[in-house]
Amino acid sequence: MICSPVQALFDHAARSPEEPWLFRREGWNWRWVSFRAAADAVLWSVSSGGGAPLPLGAGSGGTRGGGDGGGGGGGQGEAFLSIPSILDDLAHQSAGRPVLVHGPSGPIELTADDLAASVVSIAALLPPTSLGQREILVLSGLLDAPMSRALLSWGTVAGAALLLEPDPASALGTAVWARPTIFAGSVAELAGLRIAAQRQGRGLLQRLLRRPPGLPFGRLHTVFVTEPGPLESEDKAFWTRRGVAVRTLPGTLSRFLPQSGIAGI
Repeated sequence: MICSPVQALFDHAARSPEEPWLFRREGWNWRWVSFRAAADAVLWSVSSGGGAPLPLGAGSGGTRGGGDGGGGGGGQGEAFLSIPSILDDLAHQSAGRPVLVHGPSGPIELTADDLAASVVSIAALLPPTSLGQREILVLSGLLDAPMSRALLSWGTVAGAALLLEPDPASALGTAVWARPTIFAGSVAELAGLRIAAQRQGRGLLQRLLRRPPGLPFGRLHTVFVTEPGPLESEDKAFWTRRGVAVRTLPGTLSRFLPQSGIAGI
């Protein structure tokens, strides 16, 4: 049985308290928050009625700063994916309240069962991971976007390392730098990622060692297309040739969340 994202956070905090979970960029540096620091912050927010700041311990690798963006699961305006917005949102879930996504017809409430269904839908598209292997995913955009919500829910339950890129225009560059195991992007972004992977594969070391091409960036095994349009044949052939699974998110997620209109995104 798949647990809810908030319960998964508490489970990860109990098993791997100091393991980094959420990463955020500060200039050229990346700061991180551990599972335990995140869980403590959520519990603090719930116990204080949601009105107090979320304190992050010194071991978290960062603090809650105003530059991270605000807003959480309460649906008060748009909120970008950031450490504060995610922790506020999990506190909202922990209190037993539904969360919001914005579909074509307006806000839609999602229950814990809806979020669990999104986790199952995404997990079914992924290959089994090796023992001890951890997934790495770059997230960017709005917290209340249906796809962002689904990917965040899956990443939380899976215990993936989540790199939060505040600037959607920089998500592709961040992914190249981070070398993720999974990437979700538009047709154009996946074309750009393919070009970056080809350039890396033509590096001097690869030419000297004459290594056969493997997984792009050494570990990218799945790419999600976040719009209905199919990939260009050149892009799809490249990913297939390199052993990368290509999956389309809109159709998959429309089966668990038809009321969001996600198939038309």
